[in-house]
Amino acid sequence: MKPPSYIRVKELITNEESKTFSDEFIFTLKQYSIGDSLPPSISAIKDETLPEEGYILDTRGESILIKYKDSRGLLWAVKTLYLLTDIKNNSIPSVFIKDWPDVSRRAFMLDISRDKVPSLSTVFEMIDILSLLKFNEIQLYIEHTFAYRGHEVVWKNASPYTPADIMRLQQYAAARGIELVPNQNSLGHMERWLKHNKYRHLAEKPDGFTDPWGVFRADPSTLCPTDTDSLVLVKDLYSQLLPLFSSPLCNVGGDEPFEFGSGRSKAECDKRGKSSVYLDYILKLRDIAASYGKRIQVWGDFILEHNEILDKLPHDVIVADWWYDAGYKFSEHAQSFRERDIPFYLCVGTSSWLSLGGRWENARQNILEAIEAARQSSPLGLMITDWGDQGHFQQLAVSMPMLALFGIAAWDNSVTDDVALWENAGLDFTASHIYGDTELSVAAYKLANLPIIKEAGWHNTSPLAVILIDHFYPYYRSSYSQFRNRSFSPEKDIIAEARESAVSASPSLWKDELLFTCDILDFASDYAEAFLATPDFKASQIEPSVSSELFTRLERLVFDYETRWLMRNRMGGLVDSVGKLKGIFDLLVR
Repeated sequence: MKPPSYIRVKELITNEESKTFSDEFIFTLKQYSIGDSLPPSISAIKDETLPEEGYILDTRGESILIKYKDSRGLLWAVKTLYLLTDIKNNSIPSVFIKDWPDVSRRAFMLDISRDKVPSLSTVFEMIDILSLLKFNEIQLYIEHTFAYRGHEVVWKNASPYTPADIMRLQQYAAARGIELVPNQNSLGHMERWLKHNKYRHLAEKPDGFTDPWGVFRADPSTLCPTDTDSLVLVKDLYSQLLPLFSSPLCNVGGDEPFEFGSGRSKAECDKRGKSSVYLDYILKLRDIAASYGKRIQVWGDFILEHNEILDKLPHDVIVADWWYDAGYKFSEHAQSFRERDIPFYLCVGTSSWLSLGGRWENARQNILEAIEAARQSSPLGLMITDWGDQGHFQQLAVSMPMLALFGIAAWDNSVTDDVALWENAGLDFTASHIYGDTELSVAAYKLANLPIIKEAGWHNTSPLAVILIDHFYPYYRSSYSQFRNRSFSPEKDIIAEARESAVSASPSLWKDELLFTCDILDFASDYAEAFLATPDFKASQIEPSVSSELFTRLERLVFDYETRWLMRNRMGGLVDSVGKLKGIFDLLVR
């Protein structure tokens, strides 16, 4: 009996034999967490000669034998045993497996700040999935969605996590081999704070700024690094957040400080250089975090843009080198880090945000390039991120195949030697252990491979998502002309095929989410076709009868969107997110 394609191990011996086990035994394997008792038919022996998180699994004898290096090694052995199970027949093949991970830290980061704050049950479900894929780290990206005492004005409508929530999540994750690492942005992306009068004076440019793409933003986003009160705020936040976590790490952000050196800190930056001012600020964050026993991780974009920082960066600072489109210099950067003995993560994305239905080819290539760099450079970690830019419109189901694709490769880097096999393994895992239905994996794959995505090649997005939010997101208007009067029939045909696959699947929330994704992509296709046929690329110029039909469809879509939101997420953020969709109503004819 051949193991499923998604089971990737270093050593494997198989034969045609298998054994049948009881329902109770299989259920115990599925639910097993660190510290639980094993069934009597499994013997577990600690083996210090194995690599970290390594294990041996031997099902060929009368009883099942597991040898393990540590508690995670034992857990991964049991998870592998469960993944080997033929659920229909309750049988497990006769195998000998010796296995260990290629990369020591395998992380997932979920955006819980733009705008979805997932329910605890949703995060618990995600942790279960991550554990099956042998992830050992999760980060929940926070800007304003933790209930900081004394800062209620920032989070009062956001349904933030509380200290009790963090403790529950941490306990649940730890039992499943996963370390919950705190993640609080501490320089840029602070607009949710700085828009309030109480904090605006801390901004680098309190009166707003023009971003790198030429768009003016009224709300400042970056703390002034030379204002000591900025650090007073951060110290207060860390004092409330960091002690809740047992992890020795802390992600302090530091990415995309758009206004840095252009406002209140300009004189100091002109005098000493932006790189020196930035490094000083990061080192102060390091010192604050160190007072709580934490080692910091910093996003790498500013550091790599001002790479003179690399030669001055202390070796206890971890750089998280991120990029989410194919064609990035992961290997080149990894070499720079290795030459300087700087610990680093290589960070990719699911490519689901600002896409509605995903961008499969980009996600696959983005992950592939990071894995190839990892094989050459041995990073401290690999991380996949799932962001929620501009409303977090994508359904959770959309991100799952990419998560599986990454998880399989992060454990066993060599799987990418055969890209087709790797893709099939990711889709097979998603079908078997996430969606629970092959037809849903088929549907998700189709939705993430619409022709317009590759045809446009737009950075970090899909035209269908961008045009849908053109009324507040003007960044691609100069590119619209290449699609003037374009028919979206090819996309609609594929969406219809995906819907047909999804409809045939068994009932589940995953199914509902993918069917909704069909609906929003179908609407976005018709909206884009009508929009791109107007003289000035304005929704207000859409032919009245078409506009009226779109208005009616949007009413239903908004209702369904709100319903779906509450099945996975807390209420906070819904008004902001759905408001972005409702903005289209003002442009259409009822």
